[in-house]
Amino acid sequence: MIVERSVEMKRRSLLVISLLLVGTMALFLLLPGCGGDKGKAKEYMEKGDETIEGLESTSATLESDIDELINGLIAGESGASEFKSGADEVISNIDGLVTESKKAKAEYEKISGLKGVDDYEEYADLRIEAIDNAGVMMTKLKELLSNLQDLVQEGQPVDQTALMTEITKWSEENQELVEEGVDLSEKADKLKTDKNL
Repeated sequence: MIVERSVEMKRRSLLVISLLLVGTMALFLLLPGCGGDKGKAKEYMEKGDETIEGLESTSATLESDIDELINGLIAGESGASEFKSGADEVISNIDGLVTESKKAKAEYEKISGLKGVDDYEEYADLRIEAIDNAGVMMTKLKELLSNLQDLVQEGQPVDQTALMTEITKWSEENQELVEEGVDLSEKADKLKTDKNL
């Protein structure tokens, strides 16, 4: 009888432990940020990040091309037709960069609405804002290049004063936009590191 009671108590203890484990697991899986769609969110985030990382070298090349184009014009090393064709090529490359960044944005947008992925959603929102900011910046950069093309006339010396006035005006008008874009990217990077996404 004592043996039977001992066996029965062990069964009850095992049953209670099993129920507690199942209950604990269920609670763990329901906690915000745990379980849910975390795997999907991470996949979308990584695809978006991969696309953005792929654009970094394109962006650096574009920046170099713009500097070379404008500095060549200022130094008198390139004429109007050379500048205009170079500016057209840069504008085309800007359009390509914007098109590719929209692919990253589409991946980040997939995170919205997933369950239990608040940190990923916050990260995606920051990246989307940064991409939108960059899109506005690229549009303004194309406008600058178009304005500079209008200032440069074939067979005439470059009006250095008008050129520098246009560049300075553009820089001053867009300084805040540039800083905002940098801030958004830094916040996204910090969140990703802090939350180990």
